[in-house]
Amino acid sequence: MQPPQVKPLADSLVVLLEDGFEGARNEAATCFGTLMKMVGERPLNAIMDSLPDLRKTKIKEAFEKATVKCKAGGPPAKKAPAIVSSKQPAKDEEAPQPPKKPAPVPSKAPTKPAVCRIGLYFAKLAVY
Repeated sequence: MQPPQVKPLADSLVVLLEDGFEGARNEAATCFGTLMKMVGERPLNAIMDSLPDLRKTKIKEAFEKATVKCKAGGPPAKKAPAIVSSKQPAKDEEAPQPPKKPAPVPSKAPTKPAVCRIGLYFAKLAVY
C-alpha cells in the first residue's frame, strides 16, 4: 500500500470507530489493526495517540490477531525460460503451436431493407 493512501484510509476508519452502531466500530477496529499489520505501527502512531484508550485496546487486539498473507511488492518475477533456436525438437517433443484464432462469424445481410416511417411519409407527400 502506498504511503499517501494510508492516512486517508486511517482517517476514515477513525470516523467509523466513533460510529453509533457497534458492528461498525468493531469492523473499523479490525480494519485498523489489519492496516497497522500491513504498514507497520510507526506510520499510524500519530493517529493512535489521538484515540481513547478503549479504542486503542481494541485496535491492538485486532493487530495481534491479524494475519497478512501477502508481502509488500507482490510476488517475485518469474524468469522466462531461455529459448534455444539451434536445437530442433525431438520426435517425442512437440513444437509449440501458435494459438488458434476463432473462426470468423459470417455476417448476415438483412433480408429486408430498413424503412423509416418518416421517410415514407415524406415520399408520399412528394408523389402527390
